Amino acid sequence: MKVVVLDEADAELTAAADWYEQEREGLGDDLLAEADRVLNAIAASPTPWPLVPGSTIVGGSCSHGSRT
Repeated sequence: MKVVVLDEADAELTAAADWYEQEREGLGDDLLAEADRVLNAIAASPTPWPLVPGSTIVGGSCSHGSRT
């Protein structure tokens, strides 16, 4: 399954990671790593997770953009 992260959601996650990184070094990276872990778990086994109305399921893998 491919999990698609919308650009707006990716930007919000990146902003949150930047904020956490300012609070404590490494914390933003921890947030991004956890987001990747969860998205990969959803991609590997999508049926236990509720779908957002209007979402679709397709084959593939997932990842969010990286923080720069």
